[in-house]
Amino acid sequence: MAERLIDGDSHLRVVLDAMPAAVFVVDDRFRLRDANRAAGELLDSSTDGILGQMSGDVLQCLNAVRSDQGCGSSDKCGRCVIRNAVGTAERGEQAKRQMVSMLLEQHGRVRSASFLITAAPLHFEERTYVLLVLEDITELAELRQLLPMCSYCRRVRDDSDFWEDVEQYLIKHTGVSFSHGVCPDCMREHFPDLAEEVLARVRELKDGQTE
Repeated sequence: MAERLIDGDSHLRVVLDAMPAAVFVVDDRFRLRDANRAAGELLDSSTDGILGQMSGDVLQCLNAVRSDQGCGSSDKCGRCVIRNAVGTAERGEQAKRQMVSMLLEQHGRVRSASFLITAAPLHFEERTYVLLVLEDITELAELRQLLPMCSYCRRVRDDSDFWEDVEQYLIKHTGVSFSHGVCPDCMREHFPDLAEEVLARVRELKDGQTE
């Protein structure tokens, strides 16, 4: 079993494990030399067993899994966003956050996953490695697609074929919170006697804030 690059008692180890996003330390051969605690949670396994492996093999990228020689050997690997980001960081170029969608084969099933990828040089013990950060945004990416919505009650259908209130759906999948008010059209429909007075007062308050 390969040894971790960063000692468990070092300050750098404490910082890495405190980061909520998955962080991998990659060498110039695209092999994983270390990983933080969040990386283990992303992979649903211990990070000890992944050391020395290629990133695509660890993530179980479909191109790597279905290639006889694993990560880096398929025709599509030359266009891999992760590999290109690592190469850019090795050349000392400024880190950029990029979005990538991948097909992963896990537990015998193929699923789509989306990540924000950031790669930056890491100078450690007289060698240069790459700090590779993967932020899992799969749920957010799925929300950008069309949601099945009932034309009458406006509830949405989730992946389990369960219909729920759109507000509850967004709270569950994005963590957003809502404040509630009344739009001008509904104000006029439901409170016709007060609508114009209230809306005029709202405009006065907004004008006062912009002065």
